[in-house]
Amino acid sequence: MENIEANSSADGDFVNLIVTHQPLIRGRIISLLPGVSEVDDIIQNVNLVIWNKRESYAPKTNFKAWLNSIIRYEILTHWRTQQRRKEFTFPEDVFDLLLEESTSQIDQDIMDERLPALRLCISTLRAEDRALILQRYVHPTSIAELSLKTNRSANSLRVALHRIRTSLRLCVKRRLSLNAATPN
Repeated sequence: MENIEANSSADGDFVNLIVTHQPLIRGRIISLLPGVSEVDDIIQNVNLVIWNKRESYAPKTNFKAWLNSIIRYEILTHWRTQQRRKEFTFPEDVFDLLLEESTSQIDQDIMDERLPALRLCISTLRAEDRALILQRYVHPTSIAELSLKTNRSANSLRVALHRIRTSLRLCVKRRLSLNAATPN
């Protein structure tokens, strides 16, 4: 009976770890596969693999590193599938290099610092731009669906989203620079 309770408690703790890391999972996948409509499917696959491999995770070790290896593998699997369909046009070694580089760049401290800045920057957007960004990324909607909802062409939406993302990137950079320059 004690063993069942211990497993149940361990599974509960593991579920909490998975839930806590969902923004990291989503962010990592979107950063590596921007504009890919299957992001939710990839996230679901990642979560399934995490759950199925939970016995191989050693508690009190680096969960993010373990998680990133699973995400990396699932993204590579997706990329290979798309490569067979000729949807991606660069060689696997280039894509693998991108995956490695992004893994080394992701640091939770940086994300913890950028998220509040991003939220503030989003709040300063025009209402129309904010709604567009939220529809595209917070409640993932494809460009085709957005085009139908907004009565705008797909190309004009791509241009608008690019402009908004650039504006947000510059705003976040400015806010982080201001925070770094301000003594604590």
